[in-house]
Amino acid sequence: QISTVKDFNFQYKNNKPSLIGNISLTEVNLNFIPPESSYSVSNSDFKYIFVSDSLTSSIQREKQSKLITALLIKKVKESTNTFASDYDLDVRILSPNISKVSVILSKTLNQKLLADITGELRIKNFNNQFTSQGQFDILPSSMFTFYKTFNAEGNIKFTSELSNPMINITASYVSDYINPRDTEAEPVKTAVKIKIDD
Repeated sequence: QISTVKDFNFQYKNNKPSLIGNISLTEVNLNFIPPESSYSVSNSDFKYIFVSDSLTSSIQREKQSKLITALLIKKVKESTNTFASDYDLDVRILSPNISKVSVILSKTLNQKLLADITGELRIKNFNNQFTSQGQFDILPSSMFTFYKTFNAEGNIKFTSELSNPMINITASYVSDYINPRDTEAEPVKTAVKIKIDD
């Protein structure tokens, strides 16, 4: 569930619209599967072979060429008339309550991050300059699964590009370890830590 904080302010000045407002994440339970990690292993098991139809006539090839040219022209036009270039934007995304986010890192290895997060993010676009500033904290109640279940905490910082945040996560696993070579060994509390700092 999401809601707005007060009213959104929409203005139209100098032939350019602008949108200013705040969004509150009141209750969030999000599952995210990055395509690169979820299919990176399975892709290696397939070979893709593109076969051209030898019966395609010259007229059909000409039609295909015209279609590709038209699509390229359309793409160029769209690239010069995007939402970001048409709108001024100043939106804050707030997470005052704990939001739950599940990130599947690898289906094959059963790697996943179950994160409880709070924080805020501000997204701005003025004069075609898109920026993002903010931070989401990953609370100690979060978990990271990698063969074992780790306790995880850290943060995700946005300093400029929305698609390239700074990630700082530390996952810890504590268990009793008994030296298999020592028949009289006592259990010793041993910690394993995985640190992600990107």
